[in-house]
Amino acid sequence: MRAKNLLQEVDIRSETGTEEMLSVSHITGITPRREKKVTMFEAESTEGYKICEIGQIAANTMWTWQGAIGVSSFYGIVSPAYNVYKQRGSSYDYRYLDILLREKHLVNEYRCNSTGLRPSRLRLYADKFLCISLPLPPPDEQTQIVRYLDAMTAKINKLIRAKKKQIALLHEQKQAIINQAVTKGLDPNVEMKDSGIRFGTHIPTHWTAIPAKYVVNITNGSDPQNTGEIPVYGSGASSFKTCGEFKEGPAVLLGRKGATLNIPHYITGKYWNVDTAFDAKTKNCSYDLRFYFYCATCFDYFFYMSQTTLPSMTQSDYGNMRLPYPPNNEQTDIFEHLDKHCRGIDTLIAQCKKEIALAVEYKNSLISAVVTGKMDIRGLTVEDVLPEDVTIDDEEAGEDVEEETTEAESED
Repeated sequence: MRAKNLLQEVDIRSETGTEEMLSVSHITGITPRREKKVTMFEAESTEGYKICEIGQIAANTMWTWQGAIGVSSFYGIVSPAYNVYKQRGSSYDYRYLDILLREKHLVNEYRCNSTGLRPSRLRLYADKFLCISLPLPPPDEQTQIVRYLDAMTAKINKLIRAKKKQIALLHEQKQAIINQAVTKGLDPNVEMKDSGIRFGTHIPTHWTAIPAKYVVNITNGSDPQNTGEIPVYGSGASSFKTCGEFKEGPAVLLGRKGATLNIPHYITGKYWNVDTAFDAKTKNCSYDLRFYFYCATCFDYFFYMSQTTLPSMTQSDYGNMRLPYPPNNEQTDIFEHLDKHCRGIDTLIAQCKKEIALAVEYKNSLISAVVTGKMDIRGLTVEDVLPEDVTIDDEEAGEDVEEETTEAESED
């Protein structure tokens, strides 16, 4: 049926603005804003914001085309730019409706009915939304769908949680191997001495420790001026665009600011780095850049970042860090050893990430098929439809999880 026969727009405004502020997400639906990490500008006053009651629908007009819509389990207020709807009768189980409204094919309908010059300006207004057709299963089948999807998504989320835990353990193992090798070398029987290095208290007695500025050149990045095919890097990330200017690798990219500034990158070939990342190159052949890269993965970034009000690093921070300085031949042995072992661990991490992606894809497809009636679940159990390559171990699974996706949340 057309949504206008099932729903109607409501516009009741807050007189004080003191009600709970609600956030509308394409992943989690409607939740209290205080529970979310929203960095958007907040209005000085929320007086005149729209009231959204329990059981009513709130749609983020600017991001409905991404699925930022849902049924509220909370009484509160939303931006006056949002749309609020209520049921004309009692056709829908609110839990079923909440799942349905973010179903991927319906979200495509939102996109087709939105207006604007480009995606960041698309808006879905009430008259267009209410003309969209919605599936309407019998009430008892809606209830069955909700119960079935609750059980299925809980099991799949447990699998995802277990894989994320496995990834975290692999990262810990990898970092321990790196730290051991770059601070203590590969000979377990060598004598040790105090190092004065923050990420390794002891080093072999025949090594020295030296400030990085004596063996490494660290330079600022800048915004590119020309277009082209050269990969451009920022803090802790892969190439995010291309340009016409370039520097010659190899180089180690070190974060200057940003949420991922603690993730160094070793790059080869032509590249460019913007001002959120430094690039580092060794001053002479006695200090290998590959060995320096592995040292950079061990830096105590939190210690340096905590010295400033904003999470950032400076050239002085990097230049004054004391580094282990093994003989050149040992540096080579160490980074070759680490290349081999880290490659194996990275392969396992990539496999886990692939399995998570497949589980998320399967979950989303299952939700879509069940909520729209493409899959008839009457008489089915959860085990009847789990694919053969998806196994659930409740002992290792842990709590339910959400997908790691950027949420579309904003306030006008």
